[in-house]
Amino acid sequence: MFNYRGDEVWVENLPYKPAMDPVLGALLVVGAAAAIGASVRKRDPWPVVVLGAGLLMLAPSAVNIAFPRENPSVGRAAGALPMMITICALVPGMLLDITRQYRWLLARIVTPVVILGLSGAVIGLNIDRVFVQYPAVYCTNAQNASDIAREIRAFYNAGNPRANAWILSYPHWVDHRLVGIWLGDVNFSNVAEERGMQVNLGGEAGLFVINVADQEGLGALRARYPEGEARTVLGLQCPQKQFVAFTVPASGLTDAEKARAARFRGPCPGRQVAK
Repeated sequence: MFNYRGDEVWVENLPYKPAMDPVLGALLVVGAAAAIGASVRKRDPWPVVVLGAGLLMLAPSAVNIAFPRENPSVGRAAGALPMMITICALVPGMLLDITRQYRWLLARIVTPVVILGLSGAVIGLNIDRVFVQYPAVYCTNAQNASDIAREIRAFYNAGNPRANAWILSYPHWVDHRLVGIWLGDVNFSNVAEERGMQVNLGGEAGLFVINVADQEGLGALRARYPEGEARTVLGLQCPQKQFVAFTVPASGLTDAEKARAARFRGPCPGRQVAK
């Protein structure tokens, strides 16, 4: 997991890539050997104890034989990371000890350069992994629930009815519960089925959030609300995560819906009302 092949969970790491960068991975290997050697030579059990503790904390991943695709698992093996990082620092620490002990002029020059070089390499590699590679993978796989919630909140803040903001259902798209969490409303359940045909806006303005690939749903809404306006909204953190916001002004309701709205006094059909 640390040196050859990581897991596939894109939320936690870079899928199928080692959990450590090449420099840390190499330091882990030489550090493990140095820990064993130091314990044998100095009769000090602690280096091997730290190494063994790290191996022990890999057990939650290693024994997960029921889900082989989740083995190795960075999440399950997270308890091993403190010990593994300590082992990675063992050899640089030994070099510093040797330099302080013998005070060789060459060592006093070379050792800091080597350690600074290793530190710079680790920082540079992980800046790329964390701030470039990981966001690219995350934006490819994650859904834009926070962006949708921001659009719905703007609709609320404009004084429009909270009941008139809807997510148009589409296969394998955003989870409305996540949108509700971002809105601070865990009971949010305004998901419009049947291309929104069952939604009654009650004679007031409305908002429909639509998947960019759902052209049939957008076409159905345009036919029902010809005065509605559709615009493409880009993701704030992931611009490629786009969706369509279709807004319906109060004057854009159909005559049939206006007639229904005049008689309407209760909650919309199919809508869950929080008590």
